[in-house]
Amino acid sequence: MKFNFENATPLNTEFRQADETWLYQEADAGDSVEGLLVGVRKIIPKKGPDKDPRNLYTIQDIDDRLIDVWGSAVIDNHLANLEPNKWGVKLVYEGKITPDKGGRPYHSFTIYKLPAEEAIDDVPEPEELGQ
Repeated sequence: MKFNFENATPLNTEFRQADETWLYQEADAGDSVEGLLVGVRKIIPKKGPDKDPRNLYTIQDIDDRLIDVWGSAVIDNHLANLEPNKWGVKLVYEGKITPDKGGRPYHSFTIYKLPAEEAIDDVPEPEELGQ
């Protein structure tokens, strides 16, 4: 099997270091992050008791800042299979929840996604709307 890579984009040339990491574990209920999902990376810890790979999502916000968000079971369930640069996402932190029927508490989110082509590039100011 042969492939023509002449016009292909190298995968490792698009990585940019994030400006910050959203630490939802330290956030208040109602805090959020939103923007274009620009990267999904699987990070394998080098040492420590947790050797399982974790997903790291990079979101480009409206100010063009890159924000990393570590995955959790809830986040991974909704974002892990999204193609970068194709989806706008919003994660709203709902707080740490203890299940009614017992079990371990977990970080809860309301997660939204929209296709990138539905982005609003030019949002009018309130005075432009006649308000």
